[in-house]
Amino acid sequence: MHHSIAGYLCRGVCTIEFQKRGLPHAHIVLWLCDGDKLMCSEEIDSIISAKIPDKDSDPIGYEVVGQFMMHGPCGEANPRCPCMVHGKCTKYYPKPYTNNTTMDSDGYASYRRRDVGRTPPHSSLIGFDSIIAYVFHVLHKHVVPYNRGLLVKYQAHINVERCNRLKSIKYLFKYIGKGPDKVTAVMERVDGASTVIGTSTSILWEKQLDEVKNYLSYRYLSSAEACWRIFEFSIHHREPYVQRLFFHLEDEHEVRFRDDDSLPEILGRIRPHGTIFVQWMLNNRRDESGRDLIFFRYLTRYRWDNAGKFWAQRKQNIDVVG
Repeated sequence: MHHSIAGYLCRGVCTIEFQKRGLPHAHIVLWLCDGDKLMCSEEIDSIISAKIPDKDSDPIGYEVVGQFMMHGPCGEANPRCPCMVHGKCTKYYPKPYTNNTTMDSDGYASYRRRDVGRTPPHSSLIGFDSIIAYVFHVLHKHVVPYNRGLLVKYQAHINVERCNRLKSIKYLFKYIGKGPDKVTAVMERVDGASTVIGTSTSILWEKQLDEVKNYLSYRYLSSAEACWRIFEFSIHHREPYVQRLFFHLEDEHEVRFRDDDSLPEILGRIRPHGTIFVQWMLNNRRDESGRDLIFFRYLTRYRWDNAGKFWAQRKQNIDVVG
């Protein structure tokens, strides 16, 4: 159990992705303990803000919010912004004004954004075309939700949201399971000369193919991700540890083999009583200390030895989910 800005944490999952022009980007979902969950508007407002701080009373907050937590400009001020699709912002900016934080039917929070009038543009935001810059004024509608403590401490874009449990699962596996970035390339003639692909001893292409262009799909690996993997930093983190448990009907356990394996080789590898599920039942015959645990709770007291194909009693208590 760890303590955070919002209280004590009981669960956490993190995955790292690499944006094509930047540094590692972390997506983190945290589960708060029952006594620290953000259940009402006042509790949410104490952790998450979606406003531009007052320049006189909080100059540091005003500086970092203007530098890191402003979305856009998009919409009419910049219709070519990457977030714009069919004339609308895919991130749903600008957000509507509201005097109090409310929760919608899906459990999402609509954060307090009070209409306090226009604020002069922040100097860090005027890096666009001069015409767009003077038209676009920073509004509270364009603030990305944040936590002031984290923002001031780390001096980086940190979007903090209160999400409901159902939609957080969808958010998690969107980033964990989407796979690496890819790039599509095509090879074409440049100056009328024949395109040559191959080594000094063999030529694979001698003329341009006009009828069908051969597109090749590659994995995109940025320099930042390459360094991250060279230093063997973790890409995913989860706490507690999660282990998949398999079960099957009698004599219907899974058998894996290659097409070129012979039948004696396959039969020699089969251990009918070597599955997680069968060994759980056999271990309960020998050891009565775990008989009060159902199958997916068995990991709290026992660990599965995949090499020896048996359950062994844990020597120390760890938080694990089956």
